Amino acid sequence: HSKTNSPQGQGSLNRRPRKSWASESELSAGYLTCSDNEHDYNEKIVDDISIAFFYQPRTLTLLFLVMSSLILFAIFRDDASSREDNYIHGFLCVLVLFVPISLLCFPNGPFIRPHPAVWRIVCGFSIAYQLCLSFAVFQDKKDVRNFLVILFPDLEVASNDSMKIYVENCDATPHNIWMSIDFFTFAHFTGYIAKAMLIRNAGMLWLLSVMWEVTELAFMHLLPNFAECWWDMLILDILLCNGGGIYVGMRIARHLEMSTFHWDSIKDIRTASGKIRRLILQFTPESWKKTEWSTASPLLRILAILFLVFIFQMNELNFFVFKHIYHIPTSHTLLLIHHFFLLMSSAPAARQYYMYVTDRNCKRVGTHFWFFVANTSTEALLNYRHGKGFLNKLNPNYVLLWVTIQVLLSSLVVVTMVWRTTEIKKARLSTSVPQPDATAVRQQIADDDAGYDESDDDTVVTTRQRRVNQRTAHFQN
Repeated sequence: HSKTNSPQGQGSLNRRPRKSWASESELSAGYLTCSDNEHDYNEKIVDDISIAFFYQPRTLTLLFLVMSSLILFAIFRDDASSREDNYIHGFLCVLVLFVPISLLCFPNGPFIRPHPAVWRIVCGFSIAYQLCLSFAVFQDKKDVRNFLVILFPDLEVASNDSMKIYVENCDATPHNIWMSIDFFTFAHFTGYIAKAMLIRNAGMLWLLSVMWEVTELAFMHLLPNFAECWWDMLILDILLCNGGGIYVGMRIARHLEMSTFHWDSIKDIRTASGKIRRLILQFTPESWKKTEWSTASPLLRILAILFLVFIFQMNELNFFVFKHIYHIPTSHTLLLIHHFFLLMSSAPAARQYYMYVTDRNCKRVGTHFWFFVANTSTEALLNYRHGKGFLNKLNPNYVLLWVTIQVLLSSLVVVTMVWRTTEIKKARLSTSVPQPDATAVRQQIADDDAGYDESDDDTVVTTRQRRVNQRTAHFQN
């Protein structure tokens, strides 16, 4: 695009279009692309506003509320507060200030439901989390642990349950199976429902499920709670929890793909029950389009899926290493907050990554995905810094085997997806109605014309013209 006609704005320069990882037919077949947004894929615009009050700027009001709160807090706060209280209130004040900053400065992202402000705040907390991680990298492990104790005093006497052993009795009895059900069972099921609704590809979802079990096998010499019984790994985790979550999530995604979305303004709804129902539906997707990962460029597709799988594996592995290094119980509030934050931040990140790798109109990755990768990388760096004695026991052969299996399984999934897509296209072509050959139709018309001359009477000319019109209409149909 030229500088004046570029959709990226006045500052864009002439450059070659980025190679698309999706084919032209898929970009025009109704799949989600960057071009679905009016201005920028990183800033989705709300086209149909039902209640204008919630979408009008309130910058001065927000500034007044923020400064008034700070002034009142500074005037009436007790100067005799302890250092720990000062740390807590100062840290919470910084986090709270990120809310108005997010509303004013950060992009909407790919989602606009229930309100763009929600996803702006999620982006703001992703940035705040990255700043906290970067600060913690330069601190000692003891200082970081003490700060966590200041925020959550119950961590001072918390025990490290990462050393819990699950393979003491591997008899597949109902009692043993029931005793193995814990917080992670629910997390597996709900997590794969969310992943299925985001990724919407059964092959990639099963790849994530199997690869996590491979990750547990590769790192169980560091984390004993990764060691599981065969029935716990194969039946409870892969088949029931992960498989059940994949099935439910894919069913929901398929249902939404076939749904027709038509949103009435809440002002046009007369009944109170209708207004309440419309308000509840505000927390559902505004639209739902198909996603397609198995497209052209198999090598680039392998790299794209491999990177996505690696980021998800590292994110979950960081969680277990973090709670082991800082001695945080599994059911602690801090980890629940982390899980909720991970769910909220991964949704727009996965969507932006899909749009980037499948649409040539996306020249750069979105903000949500950028900080998702940055947070995952910084978490791994923090774990390495404060867990050197723990990670020194890591067997490099297991890590190499872990990476090799990821590459092989990702390649297998991509080849299977491409093969399946090709077979589906062949089946559709074989069952479609054959179209007449254009050359044959034109030759037949020419033969008909050669059989008559201009001296034919009006009846013969009319008959000839009617035959020509019939063949032409059949060819056009």
